[in-house]
Amino acid sequence: MKIPGLVLLACLLTALSSCVQRDRDSANPWGLIPASSDVVLQLHDVERFRSEYRNNGLLRHYREVSGGNRLFGVLDQVLELELGPGCLVAVTVDPGEDPRWLVVFEEVWQPVPDSVGAAGSSPVGTPADSSGLVAEKVGAIRLLSNSASLIAEATGNETDSGNPLLRAARTANPRTSASLFLPMGHAHPLEAFLLGKVSGKPIAPGAAWSAFDLQLRSDALLFQGIEVRPDSLWDNRAILRGIPALPLGEVARVPPAGTSALYTLSLGDPGKFLQNQERILGRPNPHPGLLESVEHLGVFNLSGETLAVLVSVNPTAVIDGLRPQLDQLDSFQDAGVYALRDPAALMAAFDPLLKGIPEPGFLGAFGNYFVLGPSLEGVRNVISSYKREDSYAANGTYDRLQPFLASESTSFVLADHPGEAGFLTDSLSVLGLPEPIAGEMPSDYLYSAQLNSSEGYDLLEYQFRKKDDPTGSGASVSLAFTRKLEGQVMAGPFMLRNHRTGGMDLAVQDDRNQLYLYSASGDLYWKKELAGPIQGAIHQVDLFKNGRFQMAFTLPGALMVLDRDGNPVAPFPKKFEGGTLGPLALFDYDNNRNYRLVFNDGQKIYMFDGQGRDVSGFKFRDAGSPPIGPPDHIRIGSRDYLVFRLEDGRLRILNRVGDTRIRVEERFDFSGNGIYLYRDKFAFTEKSGNLVTIDTRGRINRTALNLNADHGMYATAHTLTLMNDNVFQVKGNRAELELGVYTAPRIFYLYDIIYVGVTDIQTQKLYLFRSDASRLKGFPVEGNGLPDMADMDGDRNPELGVKFRDSLIAVYRIQR
Repeated sequence: MKIPGLVLLACLLTALSSCVQRDRDSANPWGLIPASSDVVLQLHDVERFRSEYRNNGLLRHYREVSGGNRLFGVLDQVLELELGPGCLVAVTVDPGEDPRWLVVFEEVWQPVPDSVGAAGSSPVGTPADSSGLVAEKVGAIRLLSNSASLIAEATGNETDSGNPLLRAARTANPRTSASLFLPMGHAHPLEAFLLGKVSGKPIAPGAAWSAFDLQLRSDALLFQGIEVRPDSLWDNRAILRGIPALPLGEVARVPPAGTSALYTLSLGDPGKFLQNQERILGRPNPHPGLLESVEHLGVFNLSGETLAVLVSVNPTAVIDGLRPQLDQLDSFQDAGVYALRDPAALMAAFDPLLKGIPEPGFLGAFGNYFVLGPSLEGVRNVISSYKREDSYAANGTYDRLQPFLASESTSFVLADHPGEAGFLTDSLSVLGLPEPIAGEMPSDYLYSAQLNSSEGYDLLEYQFRKKDDPTGSGASVSLAFTRKLEGQVMAGPFMLRNHRTGGMDLAVQDDRNQLYLYSASGDLYWKKELAGPIQGAIHQVDLFKNGRFQMAFTLPGALMVLDRDGNPVAPFPKKFEGGTLGPLALFDYDNNRNYRLVFNDGQKIYMFDGQGRDVSGFKFRDAGSPPIGPPDHIRIGSRDYLVFRLEDGRLRILNRVGDTRIRVEERFDFSGNGIYLYRDKFAFTEKSGNLVTIDTRGRINRTALNLNADHGMYATAHTLTLMNDNVFQVKGNRAELELGVYTAPRIFYLYDIIYVGVTDIQTQKLYLFRSDASRLKGFPVEGNGLPDMADMDGDRNPELGVKFRDSLIAVYRIQR
């Protein structure tokens, strides 16, 4: 992976008695990781990882059964902090003590308040805040820890470009949400992460580190990475060192569809295998011809029985090598069947690959395949399934999972119930699953692992996926209800809080100016005719500060506030005869329900308070040009900014009283999208396809994104999403859709999960994506406008409301 570039700062070097001096401006985040660290995590996308970590079903399960995962305990604390991108989390485990941890990240987006450490560098051991954390700053890099000693160790590190951890970091994939790094001699990576089992033993200077990329979906967990295997380390996996990968499908054609576990090994370079074997066993292979005749070996579980399969390049040589121990039996479905009197030659030829399985007593031969098992009936069952083409590859678990697997491997494992397959938890297993994980794996999950081996390192992938939904989306969508209006849908639907039920309601207006309010189950509360069409969105207010919500919006000639039953709330409405009011903006600067209701009539600007009084202290009364859309309230740090885009191309950024806070001299050809807070800057796009950002000092930056004039854009503080022609993009991840006419995307953030909705109004298809641009299962669905999304009934499964057809609205329920 690429190491994030550092922001060069001019800062003073402070001599600390507990630290050595260092060049703070050129500090590398990886160079600040303490040598005592037992495990390191890099959070490439903090927001995404926070969401995935908190919503992954498998992590919740192992948290419950592990009896206290210390790594999860650290992550629970760290993820409550405001962290920078590419954040590093180093964990040190001392026997009998709570883990010590250190967070290292670049201070890029937002100045950290003085309470978290003064600019430049705070003394080592200074409390960061009332939580008891300690802080330090090295150039532009921030350090936070629960241990002053880790801070001291980090800032005392010598810069080392050859740092083995840094070398491992370069192999990580920054497009995943996080990567896990473990030192040489570590526990199994799945034990380290799922059970919090780390060695806690001293790490030898210069020891190599392994890197594993994490992909967490609602119902799937993927580990992919590189594990360094120095020449001095010879373990059960060393038997395959340097053996080439072979296609998986060849072995999977033999086991029947009902197979519950399959374990395969490549023998694609017999000369290399014989070298490895002799080095491990200390003796040459007594039957090299037998081994050289086989290119693939597999072991599988079927109906409680363990069998083996050999894929041969020279079937005659296999029979000849075993002939002294074979008694030929009656053929079965044109396949040769033999009793194997003594399997010693077979076991010795493939030693130690077949250790741990019952000694085979029978052999079946068909084509270039040989199946071995302890019972004649078991061998015949395999032959029969193969002849019927009812194989694991065609109809079994392998067939369902194949789209998610690499096509070739040196070794491969796939299991429905790995705890029941002894050869998967045996200590000799190349891709075995630790017993504490295998034994507690939920019965509705599948486990797979793949190994591609080379001389110095192994490429590994571990996957856990749901049997009924291998995609891991954990989501399905169903139509909750549709409702027909008397006219065509014109505004909405809008999802609004119901203070009586604690749930959400749905409001929508038709082209007869009738406003409808429906319950979460689709029951109509009331219908009310208004004096005109709703401009923009409906906002909710609590004017009386008693927990009861009202609806606020503008019509062309009035500022409206209605109560829960659709009745006007005095002193509203505020009428403007002959007015052409624009959409309403609602500001609550300090979240104390002292509202400001802002809108325009042409170039004239109005601001009212929650009691319907004109706010006389607001000075910006004439914009000189009509605004484009409602104004925006953006807060950066402790300052408020009121932002007006004007039709004449000016951008006005004001303070609360309407004075200029940031002077912007340039004029812009605004696109049809809004202006957003993105990475602590004001962000918007121009029709020319540029992304424009403006910082709080008025400095303007343009990034050419080569967007069409009618592109769509939406952003939150850390997430940017774009729709350009038929290419959807979020957080740099892309998905190409069918050609169509798409709305601008819209971001929803529910229960720490980012959803992005976009609609093709030409084909009337509504799409819903995650932050990695993957589409939720069941989408697209029918829809013909901008959606709104909320958990309407409080079950943590969101609902999505959208215009369905001309006079219909629909609510879809997403099952997470």
